[in-house]
Amino acid sequence: MTAVRRLYALLRGNLVWKITALLAATAFWVAINASEPNADRYLRLTVRPVGLAKRFVLASELGEKVEVQIRGPGSILRTIEDDRHAIVLDLGGVTPGLVSIKISPEMLNLPRRVRVVNISPPEIDVRVSRLTSRPVPVRVVLVPTHRNGYTISDVAVTPGTVEVSGPAGRVERLKAVETEPVNTRDAHGVVERDVPLASAGGWFTFAPDGVRVAFTVREIEGRRTFGDVPVVIRDARLPATVVPGKVSLTLRGPQRALTDLQLGAGIVEANVVGLEPGVHRVVPEVLVPEGFALDGVSPATVEVRLQTPLPEAEDERKDKDAS
Repeated sequence: MTAVRRLYALLRGNLVWKITALLAATAFWVAINASEPNADRYLRLTVRPVGLAKRFVLASELGEKVEVQIRGPGSILRTIEDDRHAIVLDLGGVTPGLVSIKISPEMLNLPRRVRVVNISPPEIDVRVSRLTSRPVPVRVVLVPTHRNGYTISDVAVTPGTVEVSGPAGRVERLKAVETEPVNTRDAHGVVERDVPLASAGGWFTFAPDGVRVAFTVREIEGRRTFGDVPVVIRDARLPATVVPGKVSLTLRGPQRALTDLQLGAGIVEANVVGLEPGVHRVVPEVLVPEGFALDGVSPATVEVRLQTPLPEAEDERKDKDAS
């Protein structure tokens, strides 16, 4: 209680002088501000629509920011921040169609002693549309859609359609909803990915807003013909010749690998095991390199001529077989 009494006595002491000092300080502050010259400043303010009925939606851009010229004491102007002010458009009661709304100073919440000198543009055109929704097909965007040596196939998307909501006119004109680009550069085999839908300009909302994309990446298959491939006679125990001595091979396989493929010796053979002396038609046997398939041999058969050995040669052969 003693402390309270001391504080009361302190406040009562020289009360007249204290009040006089307070009034003098207030008068001095008012005089300083009143005598401060006015300055101009330009604000670039965003437009914020409010009050639009839930069954309606904006169908046009609100355009760029509105430029507002204001005038007032410099010390006050310096405290105004552009991003803390906006032009609020009250769209309550607005019906579908094009509406022009005049921008008035009352739409800005500015400090006292600050007035609006000019507004550009002086009015804003707003197009309001009925809000609608309908199912729209989904289109997958693959990037890149191809690369050297590979092909993309079996592209599928789940779900195939999504529910799109937005301005009636724009929703009705929408043919498809695209996915965000899907990078396929390092993909191999069967690939499945969850992919969001592209914004489509911000006019629409999607349900769902993402899909499951599946596709297959395969190496491109090609064909290559190798000419003048020698035919080797296998297991010939008799003097033998083959006509023609070279054939053409057509192989099928990955295009990139076909380009670099080199055929080694002995890739084509004529098997004469068990054949008697004379002329025979033989189907060439091809040792197909791994990863490739044989599409054809030209000619399809070759002529093998097995000669009858001389008696001395026959005796040498039998001695050799016996040893």
